[in-house]
Amino acid sequence: MNSLASNDVIVLVHVYDQDDLLEPFVRWYSELGVRRILAFDLGSTDGTYDILSDLASRYPLIWSQLDDLDIRNYSGSTTGDHLAMYARETYAPEWMLMCDADEFLCVEGCRFDAILDKATAESITALSIPCFNMTGTIPAKGDPSLSSLTTRIVEPYGETFEEQIAGATPVPFIFVKHPVKSIVKSAAFSSYVPGGHGANVEYGRRELVDCLRFNHYPMRSYAKFEKKVSNAAQFLRTNDHLPDWWAWHWRRWVNCEAQGQLEDEYRRQFVSIEEQRSLVADGLCVVDESVSIWYQSLKGLIKPAPKADPLALNTLDGQKLRIAALEAKVKELGRLAKSDASLVYAGNLAASLIALSSSGAPAASGDAVVDDF
Repeated sequence: MNSLASNDVIVLVHVYDQDDLLEPFVRWYSELGVRRILAFDLGSTDGTYDILSDLASRYPLIWSQLDDLDIRNYSGSTTGDHLAMYARETYAPEWMLMCDADEFLCVEGCRFDAILDKATAESITALSIPCFNMTGTIPAKGDPSLSSLTTRIVEPYGETFEEQIAGATPVPFIFVKHPVKSIVKSAAFSSYVPGGHGANVEYGRRELVDCLRFNHYPMRSYAKFEKKVSNAAQFLRTNDHLPDWWAWHWRRWVNCEAQGQLEDEYRRQFVSIEEQRSLVADGLCVVDESVSIWYQSLKGLIKPAPKADPLALNTLDGQKLRIAALEAKVKELGRLAKSDASLVYAGNLAASLIALSSSGAPAASGDAVVDDF
């Protein structure tokens, strides 16, 4: 991954019953080169405490628990503001990056440190990073979503304010545009907008960076979705002063659960293999295995060549690595598959393999543009 030797970045994250994501999240950002990860747990009951304690002994992670979910009781207007102010006062980082545990920052065709250096030179104090939802076929039981969900939605639907209030959109939530996140100069930080989607600064300019992106994995197992909705309901009850547009998708899911429609809502967030092919052909989605291949390497499912960068999407070695991983996974699933879901997943991987194998060689890494956002 990219080095951040010349920049001081701290990651701010809230976690809430996301034990399936904690280790990959911490390792991903540690390998990216951030100095520290500050995590606030919102009251998890899934073993998060033990996982965070273990990770803190091995990585630059500091975590604590927020016992009060009422955002009116924190400095600033949200718990995100509280976390950012604490980070600035305690650690004085140059940059702060606020994201969720299901959001993985991907660097493609540029260097992270070069972007931050350029921003400093041009008095840019807030970098807006686009976020893209990830989907695919419904994960089989025990199937890691970071590995299997490789369809990135690049042309999402922009919902209206009226649709937010009504909690109804013409497309499933996963196809609704996910708002940007921000990397902000600590000294210039003023506050975050709701959900941490963007930051207000006291001085300087803001700029959209198109060679950085967040891959967002909001839908994983149904059990995790059920727990997310339960936690959302508790949060909304505690913060009943919030307007109806605030976390509109949470309100929709709480209503779905009350009406016995939550499982149907969950299934609508995924697509069949045929639908994936059509979406990619129409330019609405792309195949993106940047996180998937890294995760498989992390878990020992594949062994990267020495000095190989699993995230180097624009290199021939990176493409070969993805193909090798898919070949191994397809063979493994074909041998072990005992359910229709496993066979569907194997077919999905096989389709991706065919697409990769038949594609042209990617541009050489030396052709990457570094200086332009």
